[in-house]
Amino acid sequence: FTQNLSMFRRDINDSLKGPNMSANSANDMMTS
Repeated sequence: FTQNLSMFRRDINDSLKGPNMSANSANDMMTS
């Protein structure tokens, strides 16, 4: 589950790249 979520997060990060950097950070903290 964690690996899958990590891949999903990477995919999202690749798609957004910049605009949602802060949101991505929040997600990273939550997933960690």
